[in-house]
Amino acid sequence: MAGERNGTGRTTSAELHLGLAARMLAEGAIARAFSELVRASRSGPMTARLAAALVRLSFKAGTEPAAVTLLEAAAADPVLPDRIGVRRSRPTQTTSREPITSMRAS
Repeated sequence: MAGERNGTGRTTSAELHLGLAARMLAEGAIARAFSELVRASRSGPMTARLAAALVRLSFKAGTEPAAVTLLEAAAADPVLPDRIGVRRSRPTQTTSREPITSMRAS
């Protein structure tokens, strides 16, 4: 699985959580997959990719309010390296509700 790599060539914590969430989603465990992404958001800095995955999965799991809370808290973090990407991922009234087929980046 190709993933986000840090400067040492190792897969990041967020990437590992995204992989676990994708596997849980494939098994039909939507709530567990969302919980895994919540864990990822607490274990390290929020990335744009993690934020986007949280939004997509929140629509499928019906947990939009929880995703909004997490993303607002992350966007308020003054040391967040990818604050703009996180802010763009926040669910809005016009966000698409297409079914999630994969958590992997295109």
